[in-house]
Amino acid sequence: EKDKEQQIQIQNQNQQLNENGEIIEPRKETNAERRKKKAQEKKLAQEKLNNENLANKKGMRTAIDVFNRIRWDSSLDATQFTMLYEDRFIGLIEVPVLEFEIDTIPFHRVYQYKQNHEIVWDRKSKVDKLFSY
Repeated sequence: EKDKEQQIQIQNQNQQLNENGEIIEPRKETNAERRKKKAQEKKLAQEKLNNENLANKKGMRTAIDVFNRIRWDSSLDATQFTMLYEDRFIGLIEVPVLEFEIDTIPFHRVYQYKQNHEIVWDRKSKVDKLFSY
């Protein structure tokens, strides 16, 4: 019985009264208001998805970015690096970075970079240990 009295008191506290002391029923949301609210929620969800997609696109650097980093970053020893590229006639070839023929082999054929036989960049499996901080 005390529980019922407490529930009634809580309900009475949540209700608003007019000047005559009568309970004012809360106004129901119209269809137009519901549609507008739903459209705003949809827009916010789409913006959040777009922001997440932009964040995900930043991660993987291109083969030429990795090449330039290895070649010109003084903190890296370029003699420790090899790269795996695809020759049109022979297939996959692994060469030291310093011996790579920039003028004859396009970078879209580069698939991997290795440092001391450990993969540090791989296009297919999206490994990028050189630029991940």
